[in-house]
Amino acid sequence: MRRVLLSGEAERDFVRILTYTGAAFGTRQAEIYETTLLSAIALLGADPEILGSVDRDELRPGIRSLHVARNGRRGRHVILYRAKSN
Repeated sequence: MRRVLLSGEAERDFVRILTYTGAAFGTRQAEIYETTLLSAIALLGADPEILGSVDRDELRPGIRSLHVARNGRRGRHVILYRAKSN
């Protein structure tokens, strides 16, 4: 399992996403979406090239993306990330 580090901007985005979700859809939905986001992030720690992840070299070499929708859960966000070699 790799350690997943969020940039400062990613941490702020995470908080903004959950704040908006709570205000727009309620606390319970924000909690559910937090679980969905954390699950996607944890999967990247297990396998940065997980099924469904996409090379995004057009953005910057070495960048990949993963849509957060997992296990039948809906999600409107995409995680952009870079996997470092061990």
